[in-house]
Amino acid sequence: MVERARARWLRTPAMVVLVCYWAALVFGTHWPRASEVLRIGASDKALHFCAYFGLTLLVGLNWALRGRFGWRQRGLALALIAVFAALDEWTQTPFGRDASVYDWLADCLGAAVGMAVCVGLLAAGRHLQDDGQ
Repeated sequence: MVERARARWLRTPAMVVLVCYWAALVFGTHWPRASEVLRIGASDKALHFCAYFGLTLLVGLNWALRGRFGWRQRGLALALIAVFAALDEWTQTPFGRDASVYDWLADCLGAAVGMAVCVGLLAAGRHLQDDGQ
C-alpha cells in the first residue's frame, strides 16, 4: 500500500521531468548548429544515441508508474519513439539542419538500450521490494 502511494506521488514530478526533457530534445534537434552553440564536443551520433536513451528511459519509467508495463507496452513505446524520431529528423530540414537515416538509427539504438536499462531498473526495484518484505 505504501509503495502504491509512493508511486502515485512520483507520477507528477516524473511527468514534469519527461515533458521538460522532451521539449529540450525537440528544441535541441531543431536549433541550427545547437552543438556549436552549446560547445558540445561529442559526435552527432553519440548525441542522438544519448538523447533517445534518456527519452526512452523517462517514457518507460513514467509508463510503469501509471500501470502495467509489460512486453506489449514496451514494444508500443519503442515503436512510438521510433516514429517520433523519424518525424523529428524529417522536420529538421526547414530549420537548416539535415535529416539523416543514420541519425534516426542512432536514435533507435539509444531507445532500445534505454528500454533495456529501464526494464533492468524496474526488475531490480521489484527484486529489492520483494527482499524487503
